[in-house]
Amino acid sequence: MSRPPVALPQSQARITIRSSLRLFLSLDIVGSTEFKQASRSTGASREIADAWVEPFLSFYQISVEQMDAQWSRICGEMAAIEPSNKSERFVFGTPPEFWKGAGDEVLFSKEVHSPLDAMATVHTFLSVIKEHRARFAHKDVRLDVKGAAWLAGFPVNNVEAMLPAQYGALPPGRLDEPVAENYRLLDLHRAGQVATGCQLDYVGPSVDLGFRLREHATPRRLVVSADLVWLLCHTHDSCSDRERKRCRFLAIPHVGYDGRRGLKGVLGGQPYPLLWIEADPDNRIDRAEDAILRHPLSGHTPDGDRVDDISRFCALFLNGRTPLQSRPYIAGCTDPEISAVPPEHRAWLARIESVVNGEVERLSVDGIEEGGTGVIPPDAATFADSLARQVGSRGKPLPPTSRKRTPRR
Repeated sequence: MSRPPVALPQSQARITIRSSLRLFLSLDIVGSTEFKQASRSTGASREIADAWVEPFLSFYQISVEQMDAQWSRICGEMAAIEPSNKSERFVFGTPPEFWKGAGDEVLFSKEVHSPLDAMATVHTFLSVIKEHRARFAHKDVRLDVKGAAWLAGFPVNNVEAMLPAQYGALPPGRLDEPVAENYRLLDLHRAGQVATGCQLDYVGPSVDLGFRLREHATPRRLVVSADLVWLLCHTHDSCSDRERKRCRFLAIPHVGYDGRRGLKGVLGGQPYPLLWIEADPDNRIDRAEDAILRHPLSGHTPDGDRVDDISRFCALFLNGRTPLQSRPYIAGCTDPEISAVPPEHRAWLARIESVVNGEVERLSVDGIEEGGTGVIPPDAATFADSLARQVGSRGKPLPPTSRKRTPRR
């Protein structure tokens, strides 16, 4: 016979589920394999043979340092346009944070708090790319960098996953149900109560899309997702001509378009727009090539007609038919168009909170006798199944289905 649930500490009485919009950045070294091999060629002195080590060891450090430095500079220049922030548009969060490294690639993640926050992040990333190029050129190193940037909304369509390295180091009150336990740890993480023993990772269709897009990046082309381009166009239009002339960081950089391409595992093979931001606007060869090909790219800032065309195209593509065709939103943002949470997303957020908090009351490990029996609530099992199928199939969240109660063993 099962015991009634034991009351949990007040701090764990309610888990808050909130939506968030994140911007992901991928920065990769170009020419790394050839550079490593050449520096270790036969007959090279030890000093020359180890010449490849320093650029790669400093790549991560410089990326993190410059991300912070360029972020502070760019946000400062943007905010100076309206120091009082009377319009409440100039809201910036923390700088992009190091997410993880993968060989010659470094990844950053940042929660977006306003449209101008997203614009500042993109300009910061472009400045970091420029700084790397300048350092490589100064050292006469034949290396370059390329990047990608994309958005992902949480927890609808994508999941923030808390990955424990050591369960013994986690705060007490662990829950049996994996989904509820993940949100418990995430709630504690946001409150600063999970400092060690856990790593925050991100999973979902939008995250997968970004990793597919980065395969098309080049030193010139910072590949970006369609929803990010739409948000940047909206942000550009929200600023006046006078403001954009006073601060170039309030304007969207040039956006190029290479048609729609099929990306493996994305949209079931349906084509996705391959959009990119000009990452090397001062390259004279690129400018000359644009003139020959009659491309509408030159300088740093596109004209109004170009922005309108791009915005219109992205708006048509983001028709809501699939999770990867959803317009981004920032709950609580003062911009009415960007703050609007779709009704189906509000319902899904409420459902997650209801199910997870039902688990807090019902499935605390500390509140169940060893060897006792209990029942997994049907809502919890349905939610877990739906979440797994949602991430695995890259489809929309599935509606609840009827399910019999299953005894726990």
